[in-house]
Amino acid sequence: MRIEAADYTDKLRSSKNSEKGLKAALTKEIKYSHINAEGETVSDMFSIAFLYMSLIAKNSKTLLYNTETSQLRFLSSRHDELHLLFLQISEFLMFAELPSVYTSLLPTNPLHVLSRTFRLYPEQIFQTVRHSLKPLYQLTTEEYDTKVHEFKDVIDYHLEQIAKCKDSECSGDYFDEAKFLEEQKARVWNYITPELYMLFWYLQLSDIYCPENKYASSIKKLNQEDPNESQKKKSKDKTKKKSIQILKDEKVTIRKSIEEHEKYIQEMSKTLLLKIMTKNFQNIRVYFLQYCMYPRLMFSPRDAVYVVKFIMLLIKMRTPYFNVIGLIGTLLKEILPCILCCTEKESHNLGIFFLELFKTLKRWQNKSHWEKECDKTPGFDKNIVKESRDTISLKEFDKVIKAFNRKILGIVDICLKRDYMAARNAIIMLQKLSPMYPSSKDIITELEEHMKNLMNTCKEDDLKTLANAYISVLQRKLRAMEPVKTHSRGQSFGKDDSSSLRKRENKYDAKSKSRERPRSSRRSNRGSTSPDRRDRSKTPSKYQRGSRSPNMRAEKSSRSKSKDGKDHRKRSKH
Repeated sequence: MRIEAADYTDKLRSSKNSEKGLKAALTKEIKYSHINAEGETVSDMFSIAFLYMSLIAKNSKTLLYNTETSQLRFLSSRHDELHLLFLQISEFLMFAELPSVYTSLLPTNPLHVLSRTFRLYPEQIFQTVRHSLKPLYQLTTEEYDTKVHEFKDVIDYHLEQIAKCKDSECSGDYFDEAKFLEEQKARVWNYITPELYMLFWYLQLSDIYCPENKYASSIKKLNQEDPNESQKKKSKDKTKKKSIQILKDEKVTIRKSIEEHEKYIQEMSKTLLLKIMTKNFQNIRVYFLQYCMYPRLMFSPRDAVYVVKFIMLLIKMRTPYFNVIGLIGTLLKEILPCILCCTEKESHNLGIFFLELFKTLKRWQNKSHWEKECDKTPGFDKNIVKESRDTISLKEFDKVIKAFNRKILGIVDICLKRDYMAARNAIIMLQKLSPMYPSSKDIITELEEHMKNLMNTCKEDDLKTLANAYISVLQRKLRAMEPVKTHSRGQSFGKDDSSSLRKRENKYDAKSKSRERPRSSRRSNRGSTSPDRRDRSKTPSKYQRGSRSPNMRAEKSSRSKSKDGKDHRKRSKH
C-alpha cells in the first residue's frame, strides 16, 4: 500500500537504472570471515543484503549491553536508530522483492547461521527469515515438524549462550545465577509447547489480519481528482485505475490467506496446549509473555499490533487452557512496569500494544459482542486447570477493566516521579493511548495533577512541552464528558436538540426580516417617493441640509439646559 500510494502521488520516484544498480549491489556475494562454534576462523560467501541486516542487528544489541556509560539518553537513541535501520532494510527487501528472490539472498540454512555464526537474538532471527518462509497452510507434515524443531533449537541455543556468557554478578551464597539459567532452558518447554512457540513466531500480521478500513481510505483518496491537474487527466486516470486494481487484488489475496490460515490453525488449536501437565497450567501465561509476547511487541509497531491480533485469534479458535483473564492480570504485573526501563521507540510500541488491547476490551464490553465472542468460551473460564462452562460475567469483566485502568495510573505516577527517561517514556505511552485511555473523570483529573506537578519540578524544556501537550489532550477529554447544558425552561441544547434550536433561530430571523421596511418603500417628508439609486447621491435626503431627526433634536435640547436646571433654548419661529 505504501509503494502504491507513493507511486501515485509522485513522492517517491526512482529510475530503472538506480533500481537495477541497488538490486545488483544487494545481491552481490562477498567473502566474510568469522569464528565458528569450535573457535576456528572460517570464511563463507554471503550476500551484501544478508550481511547488512545481520551486522546491524548484532551491533544494536552489542551497543546496548556492552557499552559502559552513564548517558542513558544517548545510548537509547543510538540503539533506536540502529534498530530502525535494521527494520527499514528488512522491510524494504520484503516489499521490493518476491519471496523467491528474497530467499536467494539468504544462506542455505539461515536459522542455523544467524543463531550460531552471528549469534543474534531470536526476535531478530525470525524477523530476517520470516518473509522467506512458505505459508503455514502449505506445509506438509514433515516440513511442519522440521520447522518446529528448528524454531525450538534457536531458543535453546540462545538460552545456552546466555548461561555461558553471563557474568555471575548476582551469584552468592544463596543464589547461583548460572545454574538458574541452565535450569531455565529445560523448564521452558514444561509451560509452553514448541508448536505454540513456532506458530507465534512463524506468522506475520498479514496472515491473520486485514486492515480493510485502510484499504478503503486509500482507494477513496485515489478516486479524488485534483482540479488543478486537468491537463494530466488521461495519464492520471491510467495510473489511478492501475493502483486501485492492485489494492483491490491485494486485499482479496490477504482475505484468502487469512481464511486458509484460520482453517489450518483451527485444527491444531485443540491440541496446542494439551501436552502441558495439569500442574503447570497456571504458569503458561508467564512463559508465554516472557518468550513470545514481550520480545515481539517491543520489536516494532506492526509486531505490537500482531500480538493483540494473535491473542484474539486463539480466543476465536476457542483454544483450551488459554485463559485471557489470567493473561491480563499478568500483563499488569510483568509488562506494564517495563516502561521504566525501555527506550523511546519501545515505549512507542508499548503504547500501540495497549491501544489495540483497549480497543478489543472496549469491544467486548458491548453486551452483544460479549455474548457472541466471550461468553461460555475457554478464554474466560474461571477455572484455569480444568475446562468448564463457568465463565465470568460481564459485570466481573468490567471490574477487571477498572482495575486495569487504575494499575496504569499507578505505574505512570511512579514513572513521573523518577528520572527523565522514565517520565518521557510514560508520557509517550499515554499519548499513544489517548484515544482510549483515560475514560473516567477521576483518572483524568489525577493525571492532570501529576502532569502539572511534573512541569513544576522538572528542568528539561522538552519534557515540559510533552507534559503541557498531554494536559491539553486531557482537558479536551474532560470537556467532551461535561453534561449537556440546559435552557431556562428546562429544554436541553445538546447534540440531539441542535436541529430544533436551529429551526427556532431561523424562524426568529425570518420574523425580524419581515418587520424591516425595504428601502424602496420609504417615503420622504414631502410625500414623494425616494429617487433611483443612481440619482440618490444628487438629491438631498431627509436628514441632510438643515433637517434634523427627532433623536438629534432631543439630544440638543438636553445639552442646552444649564447647571441650574433652566431651559435656555431658543424658541422656534412659527
